[in-house]
Amino acid sequence: MLKHIKTMKISEIDLEEKAIEAIQGCLSGIPIVNRVNIKKEPGSGRVSPDLLVDLEIVGPKKNWKIQELSNESEVSLGQTSNIKKLLTDRE
Repeated sequence: MLKHIKTMKISEIDLEEKAIEAIQGCLSGIPIVNRVNIKKEPGSGRVSPDLLVDLEIVGPKKNWKIQELSNESEVSLGQTSNIKKLLTDRE
């Protein structure tokens, strides 16, 4: 059986624009994402540029207990505790 392969040429600018549109489209449906800022960071040499996505996450604050976090994220209780401590130390 013969398969038809179609080759399509797309410029870097068009590809970048389509990627940004796709990212914004995916994130626009998430109610806790308030603002999306997408920046282009130049790559080095032959490496293509990176798209950096900054998000503003909003929503009601919830006081989580370690056990709830562990269950919800399906991560061990010890690892959850370590992550909570690391994040608390950053504040």
